[in-house]
Amino acid sequence: MIKAEKAFKWGLAIVVIFGTLNAFFFLNWIVALKITLPILCVFLIGAILLQSGKGGGLAAIGGLGDQSAFGTRTSSFLTQVTYLIGAAFIVATIFLFKLSSPTGDLGTMMTHEHREPQEPQEHEHSEDCDHD
Repeated sequence: MIKAEKAFKWGLAIVVIFGTLNAFFFLNWIVALKITLPILCVFLIGAILLQSGKGGGLAAIGGLGDQSAFGTRTSSFLTQVTYLIGAAFIVATIFLFKLSSPTGDLGTMMTHEHREPQEPQEHEHSEDCDHD
């Protein structure tokens, strides 16, 4: 029963976080995304700094560490929160990029219209016309 409860809580957190980001995107709230992105960044930095070191550092990449590169134990709560915040940060960045980039064709970005040269029109002579 505890596993189902944890899964429900994580599912609810995912729906709330990504649902909020989707609402910002579809409502075209660029300002809300610009405020949300630095907040997610600060939370992500805090979550990373709060984690304990697992040892090895860069030596684990070269095979000199005593642990595997991806770890052998299950993820802790803080690690899962870091993954969730990191994913939200990436999605918010993509949404902000998509909202900030122009969506029209390059042809619509022209500021002046191109006019075809017009042929000279024939002038009808009237009685009060001076030239011949």
